[in-house]
Amino acid sequence: MNDPTGRSPDDEPEDDRWSPVAEGWGRWAPTLDAATAELDRALLDTACVGRGSHVADLACGTGEPAFGAARRVGPGGHVLAVDSSSGMLRVARIRARAQDLPWLEFVAGSADAIAERGPTHTAALCRFGVMHFDDPPRVLATLRQGLTRGARVACAVWGTRAEVPFLRLPREAAQRHGLLDPEPPDEASGPFRFGDPAAASALLTDAGFDEVGVSTHSVPLRFHGPTEFARFLLDVSQLVRDAAQRAAPQTRERFLADLAETALDHASADHGLCLSNIARIVHGRAP
Repeated sequence: MNDPTGRSPDDEPEDDRWSPVAEGWGRWAPTLDAATAELDRALLDTACVGRGSHVADLACGTGEPAFGAARRVGPGGHVLAVDSSSGMLRVARIRARAQDLPWLEFVAGSADAIAERGPTHTAALCRFGVMHFDDPPRVLATLRQGLTRGARVACAVWGTRAEVPFLRLPREAAQRHGLLDPEPPDEASGPFRFGDPAAASALLTDAGFDEVGVSTHSVPLRFHGPTEFARFLLDVSQLVRDAAQRAAPQTRERFLADLAETALDHASADHGLCLSNIARIVHGRAP
């Protein structure tokens, strides 16, 4: 989703920065899956995933949308789900045990692991991963080598800073308490770097895809209250976990209280919290 927004750099064979929060991702899977359900359906539809499709999921994390893709393609298809974090893959494989999907394969690696299979995949997905690649066009160009001609690709990226409160609020709170350096205003890096539709579109154009387009989707994260929201962030966000661990006890207490208080601006009618976040799907075709 560093924060819960993606996975790992493209040029590292194994990246365990996500392992400290992988179990947290597993614990909060019902909350995260509910929030991304509409987005995941849109990813599958946009990539034209259907019965018998052969799908590659780059930076699969703890298993979605690979699980949804596997259910859709059925036994006549195949899903190759790739991630470079051993901790995330461990959780994904544990989750897979509860599902009868033998045509779903989890593999450690990055785009190279997909490309080395040859141009065999009819669709490709990447949910909240490309923002964290060191060289996104190069990674996506490598991914393209593993796709058949005419294959569809759909990548989800977060919107702009203003559109994604569940990521913006902890960053701002950490900065207020001196636990995070101010970030560059141009969003040249980090989770919001492709929030502008033009920047998102350039991702696939620069990687050699055609028929590129961008759509906008809602990702509503719901919690029983601000305390649960803070606990969620401590479990799944490397940024929040690192900030809390670095802080002196009193600063940590103030930081977490600040997080909970700012989240109250998103109180819902049922006395819980609903943080409405915007994601974009950039999609294209392999020529």
